[in-house]
Amino acid sequence: MKKEAWLTAGLGLLLLWGCHRTVVPEEVIQGATPIKGLEEVRRNPDRFKNDTILLGGAVITTLNQEDESTLLVVLDYPLDDTTYRPQLWAPSPGRFRVHTPRFLDPLVYVRGREVTVAGTVTGVKTEAVGKTPYRYVEIEARQIYLWPPRYPRPVLPSYSDGSSYWSPGRIDSTWSPLWRPD
Repeated sequence: MKKEAWLTAGLGLLLLWGCHRTVVPEEVIQGATPIKGLEEVRRNPDRFKNDTILLGGAVITTLNQEDESTLLVVLDYPLDDTTYRPQLWAPSPGRFRVHTPRFLDPLVYVRGREVTVAGTVTGVKTEAVGKTPYRYVEIEARQIYLWPPRYPRPVLPSYSDGSSYWSPGRIDSTWSPLWRPD
């Protein structure tokens, strides 16, 4: 009986491992120029011009154009080595811009959503972030993958001042689940 249980568990793990694959097609990965990071491309854009690279991060803004194309501004994060999903817990080296001829709905590609982009480097363009000039790496998208949210975020009840029931100073000796101070 133990042997059958171990065999079943092993087969289940193999099945899960086989399903855990990248969303980027293998031919795109094989054709992509390896980069150490966004800063390498920003410092030497001519070296990477017309090369396909893989980048990813969190959407900052989605700007639709009159010709139904879209410009995504993305905060770059390093990609996971196996799935190519952005690692949001790592430091970000900066921003990049992605141009696509497709219309991307700004209510779907909303601020904070994770994307992985395979695209061609077209150069670097300087535009202001606030009042500071910023050098954006410009990418023409070949593929954009919008990741599903990592996990649902719980919505905690809160007071009108923004503090939750569990904030320091809200819980005192008279507090109980049936009564809350107002």
